[in-house]
Amino acid sequence: MVESDPNHDDQTAESKNNENMTTELQEKIIRQVEYYFGDFNLVKDKFLQEQIKEDDGWVPLATLLTFNRLSNLSKESKDIVEALEKSTSGLVEIHDSKEKIRRSPQMPLPEMNEDRRKQLMERTVYCKGFPRDSKLNDLLEFFYKHGEIENVAMRSWNDKAANEWKFKGSVFVIFKTVAGAETFLKLESVKYKDEELIKKWQKDYIEEKRKERLESRMKHGKKSKGQESKKDENKEEGESKAEDKEDAKDDEEEEKEENDGFATGTVVELTGLDSAVKWDSIKETIEEMGLSVAFIENISTEVAFVRLSNKDAASELAKLVAADDNKLKIGDKELNVRVVEGEEEATYLEKQKATLMKKRNAAQKRKAMNKKGRGGRGRNRGKWDNRKRRGTSPAGQPPSKVKPEASDSNSNK
Repeated sequence: MVESDPNHDDQTAESKNNENMTTELQEKIIRQVEYYFGDFNLVKDKFLQEQIKEDDGWVPLATLLTFNRLSNLSKESKDIVEALEKSTSGLVEIHDSKEKIRRSPQMPLPEMNEDRRKQLMERTVYCKGFPRDSKLNDLLEFFYKHGEIENVAMRSWNDKAANEWKFKGSVFVIFKTVAGAETFLKLESVKYKDEELIKKWQKDYIEEKRKERLESRMKHGKKSKGQESKKDENKEEGESKAEDKEDAKDDEEEEKEENDGFATGTVVELTGLDSAVKWDSIKETIEEMGLSVAFIENISTEVAFVRLSNKDAASELAKLVAADDNKLKIGDKELNVRVVEGEEEATYLEKQKATLMKKRNAAQKRKAMNKKGRGGRGRNRGKWDNRKRRGTSPAGQPPSKVKPEASDSNSNK
């Protein structure tokens, strides 16, 4: 009878555990590298695009290892190669030298245009309920368990008091396929650390927010006429859905500021346009990012100013654009985005308010003129043949005016 060696068994178990850890690490490396060269990232990654042009698509591993997310997984080229050799997607090719890789020429990049953006939205899911201190790596690992995904975008807001961007607790997740997104949304219950998640299509979320803001503006209009008290507002807010309370609070703050004028932190300047870029394309692209557009002013064919609906939304847009190589993609155009701040924004908003007031005054004046023309002293003005006047005139000529006598005047009373 051969006795087993406990120490040897322990070593074998430990070896298997180490092997499993290595496999898990390799999966992470594969996902990260394939994200760099994937449809979502590569089409907008200017740095990688420049690298690809230099050597028939090949990118040195030494260059890729300067990227933080990859270098945090491993700083050794051989680890990257060993992991990619186990990939089954066929997306990335390894050079014979084992020192550089490229996206397979058999998988050309899709063109980033309006159709492509719509396709992405069709498989993008809004998900809310994550802790405010969540890390991207943890969220990626969570969603990888629910299918193949292309990207997870953490939504954030600018805390000016703390001078930092903070996670809202919600994300936009782009699944690899529409079917994959549908499967996730059909799950009866999805929890993250025991917290039930709210999940819906991104397009539905954006439409709901549009309606909420419209209703909020209408409610504000009633309040300004004294038809709604603060108590009623608080009661209505308390009756809103729990998941929307924070957004409702943001909207109320915005309304309060708009009572005295436009919300601040809402203006951005876009440069790099041409005549092919239309205002509706700009509006659609920005609203696909979850932001509401209030007004677009084309100063020239190369410059436009966009005023967003919500307070401090300009900074949020800038942050989203910063994550996209500091460019706003409109079709095949890449626009530069600059947040208009301080005195410059104040001056711009004052001009906007003055223009709006001028239009409103003109509209009211036209309305008053139209009303005057329909009745009162203006009725039948110029239509002399329908009016009864004293005196006689030749046939076909307007009657001559005769000063009314006192007796006639009194008799009409």
